[in-house]
Amino acid sequence: MALVEVNGLSAFDSQLVTPRVGAWVFDMRVDSPDVISGQVTIVINGGARTLKGTAFRSGNFVGTAQLRVLAGAGSIGVPCRPNDYNGTTLGGVLRDILSSVGETLSPAADAGVLATPVASWTTLGKPAGIAIEDLFSAVAPMAVWRFLDDGTVWVGVDDWADSGVDPSTYEVLDRADDDDWIEIAVAAPLDLVGTTFEGSRVSYTQADVPHIDGVKMKIIFDSGEVDPLWVSRNDFAALVRASPPGLDHRFRYLADVVAQAGGTVDARPVIPGVPEVQAAQLLAQAGDSVDGVTGGQVAVGWAGDGTQRVAHGFTADAMPTTRTLAVLTMLFLGGAGGEPAVLGGELLTYLGLVAAAINALAPGSCPPPPPTLLATKVSVL
Repeated sequence: MALVEVNGLSAFDSQLVTPRVGAWVFDMRVDSPDVISGQVTIVINGGARTLKGTAFRSGNFVGTAQLRVLAGAGSIGVPCRPNDYNGTTLGGVLRDILSSVGETLSPAADAGVLATPVASWTTLGKPAGIAIEDLFSAVAPMAVWRFLDDGTVWVGVDDWADSGVDPSTYEVLDRADDDDWIEIAVAAPLDLVGTTFEGSRVSYTQADVPHIDGVKMKIIFDSGEVDPLWVSRNDFAALVRASPPGLDHRFRYLADVVAQAGGTVDARPVIPGVPEVQAAQLLAQAGDSVDGVTGGQVAVGWAGDGTQRVAHGFTADAMPTTRTLAVLTMLFLGGAGGEPAVLGGELLTYLGLVAAAINALAPGSCPPPPPTLLATKVSVL
């Protein structure tokens, strides 16, 4: 029986890479002429260890399938759904990111880490693994996230407990002079990341698995120099190049007006991957207010620590249902040297008095316009 089986098929020339942060990757050749894809179950050493993932790249060569399996749904490199948050938790944001790409949070995830408060956060439409790492770096830098063997995502703080591996079950083949890594021979790949092995903290393992026996494992210890492995180097580099830029709270983003009422506006940024902003506070000239704006675009941004959404600078094709200009004394049209704006109410009162005086001298000679007409003209300058 083969040491590794995939959906019941024998696998050989396998390599399992497991980082302390991110997704494990299992490359292998499978004894089958068929191309394998989708959800797969990998059984190691007759059930000593079982992994669930997704075959996202495979091909045929001389009667064998070349297969790569990525943990879980295999979509940690897929751009997640952008979203904007106020007053939530790390768990709330993380669940949204994972669900948007079809991944699942582990029930064993640390409830304390998930409950970490997040006053404000904006998730861009970038690869889910990068979006999660951005979140943890800013909100919970001491915590980590990684895929478990069952394909779910665990989060928590590693306690670096002893691995519990019996020294008699493995043989040390090589060791770095500075103890940054060790290579061992073992019967089957060990699950070591986040534990202490041979007196050092394990951050990364690479297990080369042959057809039957003689597994070699390279174990890299925590030195702060090993990057999380979400996908292979080439695939990850391509994802980074395709990823939209990060959100900068110093900038303003042009956005299509979705709805506007009172002092706020909902708008959808035109840059792909930036989420819709809701109830952004309108910044306008003193005394200037609008209502019912439709069409056009507005500049939106994030103020202060990012908890306040703001908008200003409508384009010319944005049209309000109502616009109000309020001043304490005098409003000039055409600059300070221009004419004062007509004050509709006061003007109508004055004209009414003039008409009454004329009619007193010559009754009926100056009939006033209908009251409904006057009322419609009050707001017109």
